[in-house]
Amino acid sequence: MSGKHFKAHEVSCCIKYFIFGFNIIFWFLGVAFLAIGLWAWSEKGVLSNISSITDLGFVCLLKFSVFLGIIFFLELTAGVLAFVFKDWIKDQLNFFINNNIRAYRDDIDLQNLIDFTQEYWECCGAFGADDWNLNIYFNCTDSNPSREKCGVPFSCCTKDPAVCMCIMQDIVVLTTLKMAKRHAYEAQFKLKAISYAEEHGNRAVAREFKINESMVRKWRKLENKLRQVKKTQLSFRGHKARWPELEERLERWIIEQRASGRSVSTVTIRLKAVSLAEEMNIEHFQGGPSWCFRFMKRCHFSIRTRTTIAQQLPADYKEKLAIFRSYCSKHIGDKNIQPSHITNMDEVPLTFDIPVSHTVEKKGTSTVAIRTTGYEKSSFTVVLGCHANGQKLPPMVIFKRKTLPKEKFPAEIIIKANEKGWMDEEMMKEWLREVYVRRPGGFFHASPSLLICDSMRAHLTADVKKLVKQMNCELAVIPGGLTKELQPLDIGVNRPFKVRLRAAWERWMTGGDHSFTKSGRQRRASYATICQWIVDAWANMSAGTVVRAFAKAGIISEEPHGTESDSDGEDSEPGMFDGDLAQLFNSDTEDEDFDGFN
Repeated sequence: MSGKHFKAHEVSCCIKYFIFGFNIIFWFLGVAFLAIGLWAWSEKGVLSNISSITDLGFVCLLKFSVFLGIIFFLELTAGVLAFVFKDWIKDQLNFFINNNIRAYRDDIDLQNLIDFTQEYWECCGAFGADDWNLNIYFNCTDSNPSREKCGVPFSCCTKDPAVCMCIMQDIVVLTTLKMAKRHAYEAQFKLKAISYAEEHGNRAVAREFKINESMVRKWRKLENKLRQVKKTQLSFRGHKARWPELEERLERWIIEQRASGRSVSTVTIRLKAVSLAEEMNIEHFQGGPSWCFRFMKRCHFSIRTRTTIAQQLPADYKEKLAIFRSYCSKHIGDKNIQPSHITNMDEVPLTFDIPVSHTVEKKGTSTVAIRTTGYEKSSFTVVLGCHANGQKLPPMVIFKRKTLPKEKFPAEIIIKANEKGWMDEEMMKEWLREVYVRRPGGFFHASPSLLICDSMRAHLTADVKKLVKQMNCELAVIPGGLTKELQPLDIGVNRPFKVRLRAAWERWMTGGDHSFTKSGRQRRASYATICQWIVDAWANMSAGTVVRAFAKAGIISEEPHGTESDSDGEDSEPGMFDGDLAQLFNSDTEDEDFDGFN
C-alpha cells in the first residue's frame, strides 16, 4: 500500500568496495599474465606470422579471454547503471508487480506463476500482504462482495521472522519482511472459530479472530477430529497409518486385554500385529520397533508402571456388587446403624525395606541401583480398621516371630507375633478383642454395628463369627474378586498409607543414624522405629479420605457432615474407652500362657 515502505538492510561500504577492488585486481592480473604470455611468444617469433598459428588451443584461449572481458565490461556497466538508476528500477518493478497482482485472477498462467513465486521464495506481494488490496477479489472494503474479501492467496507465506526474497525483485534488492507470526491454536479455539463461521461465514471469522481464512477452511474439514481430541490439542502431526484397518483391530485387541487385567508389552503388540497382517493378507509388513512406537503414539498408548495387581472380576460381578450393597444398605437401615459403627478392616502386607521401582538417573546409565538394607523381602502385616464417619481404629502389627520383640513401642499401636507374620484365626480373635472393642460404644456392645471384611478364611471361621455376634455386630463378607470395588480401605486408604510409609523409610535411609554389621552391611530399622512410622502414617490419614472411600464403595450414599476438613484432629466420641481400661474388663484367658517377655 502507498506510504508503507520496507527498507533493505544496508551493506557496509567497506565490504562493497573491498569486493569491487578485489575483482578489479583479479582482472588486471589476468590481463598481465595474458600479456606476458603473448610477449614470450613474440620473443620466440611464434607471433611473427599470425597465419602460422595452428594451435587451436591458443586460439580458443584467446577467444575465451576476449569473451570474458566483454562480459566483465557488460556486468560492470549494468552494475553502475543499476546503482545510478536504482530508484527508477524499483518503481518500474513495483509497477510491474502491482499490475500482475491486479490481474491475478484474469490469467491462469499468471496466477500459477505468482503462486509458484510466493511459495518458493516464501513471500506475499511486493512489500507485504497489504499489496493484495489492489486486487478486486481480495480488496478489504465494505463494498467488495467477493468471498475472498480481506484475504490473500493460499501461496502467501506465514513464517516469522522471514527473509522473503521475491524472484521479481531479485535483480535489485533483498527485502527483509516481517511476516505475520505463526501461532499454534488449541482445539477448543478452532471449534469456536468453526461455530462462528457456520453463522457468519469464513471471512467474518478471519476478521473477528484475526486469522487467515485458509486456516478456517482447513479447520472445518477437520471438525470431526477436533471434537474427539483434548481441548488443548494443538495440531495433528505425525505420519498417517499405512494399514489403518490393521491398527484399528490391534487397538481394539489391546483395549480388550487391558480390560481383562492382562499386561501387554511392545513385543506382544508386534507379534499380534504380524499375526493380524497374515490374516489380512498384508504383504511386506514387518511390525518393527519403529512402527510399534508410531502406532502407540497414534493410538495414545504409553508404557506405564503397574499401579496395582488387579483381581480378575467375575462374569457376574455387577450382580454381586448390587447384592452386597443391597445387603449392607438393608442392615444399616433396618437396625439404624450409624456411620460411626460401620467398620471396615483389612490386612496390609509390608516389608522392612520399601524401595521405589523408579528413580532419577543420568541418561545412558547401564545400571540403576537403589540402595536398601537387604530386607525388602522380609515381610510383616499391618491390620487397619476405620469407620464410615472417618474415625480410625488403632493399627495392629503382626511380626514374623515366635515371641514379641523386646523393644519399647508406641502406645497407639497393638503388637502381635506369629510364625507366619500373617492373619490367622487367633490373630483375628485378638483383633476383635483388643482393637475392635475400642470403637464408639464397643465395650458394652449397646449399639448395633456392621463389620465389613474380605473373604479371607481367617475372617470366616465359626469361632470368629460367634465372637462377632456376641459383639452385637453383623459380618458383611465381600465376595471374592471384588475387594477393589467394595472394600473402602482398598479403594482409597491403603495406597496413600503406603506412600506415607515409603516417605518415612526414604527419610530414614537418607538421613539419621545407622548402624552396620561387621561385614559392613547396614542394619534395618528397628521394630519400634517401623511401628512409629506406622502410627504417624495412620494418624496423617484424613477423615475425609476415609469417608470418601466408603462413599466410593457404595456403603454410604453421601459424606456425613463435618468431614470436609482434611485434618484428623477430631476428639474421640463418648464411649471410646482407653486401651488399658478395656483390657481390665477382658475376661478371655487365651493369653495366660504367653511368655514372650520372659
